[in-house]
Amino acid sequence: MQTRLCSSRSAQHLVQTLAAALVATLVFHRVAVLSGFGILESDPGDNLLNAFLLEHTYQSVAGNANWLHPPYFYPAQDVRTYTDLLVGPSLLFIPLRALGLDLFSAVIGSMLLMTFLSFLSCYYAARRFFKLPHMPALVAGALFAIAYPRFSQLGHLQMQFSVLNPLIVGAAYSVLKEGSLITQADVRRSIFTIALCVPLLFASSIYHGFFCGLFLLIMFGAAMLFPQSRRQLRELIVRDYRIILSGVAIFAVAMFPVYLVFADVLASSHRREWWEVSRYLLTPSSAVWLGRENIGWGWVPDFLNLAHEPIRWAEGRVGMGITVSAVVLLYAVASFGSSFSRHPSNSQFFLAAFLFSLLLPIAWAGDTSLWSFVYNWVPGAGGIRAVSRFYFFLSFPAAILFARALNSALQMPQFRRGSARFCATLVVAFALVEQLGVAMRFNTERAAGVIREASAIISQDCDEFLLTPRADNPFYLNDTISRERFSETAYLAANPDLAEQVNAGVWEHFQQRASEELRFTGQLLGPYTEKRFDEEAYLSLHQDVKQEWDGTGWEHYQQYGRFESRALNREHTNLMNRYHTYSALVSLATGIPTVGGYSGREPANWLLRDPLSGEIGERIIAWTTHNMRSKERVCNVRVNIKE
Repeated sequence: MQTRLCSSRSAQHLVQTLAAALVATLVFHRVAVLSGFGILESDPGDNLLNAFLLEHTYQSVAGNANWLHPPYFYPAQDVRTYTDLLVGPSLLFIPLRALGLDLFSAVIGSMLLMTFLSFLSCYYAARRFFKLPHMPALVAGALFAIAYPRFSQLGHLQMQFSVLNPLIVGAAYSVLKEGSLITQADVRRSIFTIALCVPLLFASSIYHGFFCGLFLLIMFGAAMLFPQSRRQLRELIVRDYRIILSGVAIFAVAMFPVYLVFADVLASSHRREWWEVSRYLLTPSSAVWLGRENIGWGWVPDFLNLAHEPIRWAEGRVGMGITVSAVVLLYAVASFGSSFSRHPSNSQFFLAAFLFSLLLPIAWAGDTSLWSFVYNWVPGAGGIRAVSRFYFFLSFPAAILFARALNSALQMPQFRRGSARFCATLVVAFALVEQLGVAMRFNTERAAGVIREASAIISQDCDEFLLTPRADNPFYLNDTISRERFSETAYLAANPDLAEQVNAGVWEHFQQRASEELRFTGQLLGPYTEKRFDEEAYLSLHQDVKQEWDGTGWEHYQQYGRFESRALNREHTNLMNRYHTYSALVSLATGIPTVGGYSGREPANWLLRDPLSGEIGERIIAWTTHNMRSKERVCNVRVNIKE
């Protein structure tokens, strides 16, 4: 009879968990679902790149492409290592494509699956490792799956692969908390889980992998501060050192392929300057700040006419909300109060590790931050730029601590009354609603239309191509040059094959044929005028110029910026990126490689960052000449992209 009741309860819990995970997923991705997968909830910049990389991986698995050599930045080699490998999301994307979903539907479907599985993963960790009852574990799963930091990173699909975070942290927590009190079988499962999942995390997102390793290190240090945990862990190491060494060996073997792929990148990568990192540090209010898109608090800054302006990019909107922050803070005060000092618990290191981690990426005065110690002393930290994404990783321990606080409150005598439980339900409900926001979005059918339009324009005679705007695009910098500024000598010197073909009418040849044939003028164009130049936007976008350049922004742009393909403002940046990501997607559709590209790294001597520049034709020639491919036909495909 008891067995039957337990089985019935387990089945009921399973149904409730799956239903809650489904509801959370549908609410979180409500725009995409209600649009029939016609809307992708993000800025299309990075997710268009991710769509290209996922599709290229799918084509590679099908035997139609070389995985290490995606057809962008052509003819540069090994460009797959220029960004995250997306192995985890690919494991979801490839089956969806194999089932017949189109490119964008498979991307959206992958995002829904990652949210659904993140809920289940958090629920499992809460029950299995943190020993929470069913209902608090459901709350933890929901908070983690729809956490505002996940919402703020919808534009970075690789960051959505948070399925492994609860499993890794939970497994490490169980070992650090219990030590020698758990069985060798449980130690083996936990150690092997960490050894296998962390490499997969690195192979999916470098940021997730690094932050996971950092939090595990902090957890270990916090556990060493508590005598009980320290003693039990020491006994475990003595007892199970063979299992631990086996886990280290498995981890090394699993990480080796990832290392091989990134070996050349690691050898050539340089430490980022501190100013590149410090601009992503957070303010003390960032733990609760949720941005203007937030349903709960987005209206507050405008209503109160506050001077505080949120950081526009996603890395500045990673807060966990007022409700979650307040509940976790109260739980921390209660845990470390007088009762704790008399009866210390060997699980408090998890709370201590979380609180310390919250402080790491915060700047307290200028760019003074604890992160400087991470930057200087933790291996690999010098290459991490968006340090505020650490809050994304911390959304899991925050969800666990919120659920633990809820569970502790519900066990108190005063919470046995209906009114108290009703108030607790309201707190949980608002904590969940507080996570929701109104995401950026773009129309996938319109994006597919751009790909079809550009693909139809490209001739099969093209060896390579690049998408550039038509002359009626408002951002297009006119690539004409006046007769007075035109130098026949420079034009003929830059195009020696014309010396015999054009005996007269050099100017006429330039006007009629230069654009079509992508001819050098022999002199750099500079059509952008000071009158059109927005100095404030330029300096705001390029903090290194603002901090290190003594002259005006216009002087820097004239002397250096335009030659470095620096964007004029954020809208210009977005459109530049869009042309490159669409070029990459069109290359997959046509089978013709593109000289364009967009990723975290760029090839050496690649001068094509700004396809809106009037000098882009000359820069294409310079790139192909640099790679000794000047005899190949590079097509300059004119399309207007309005996304």
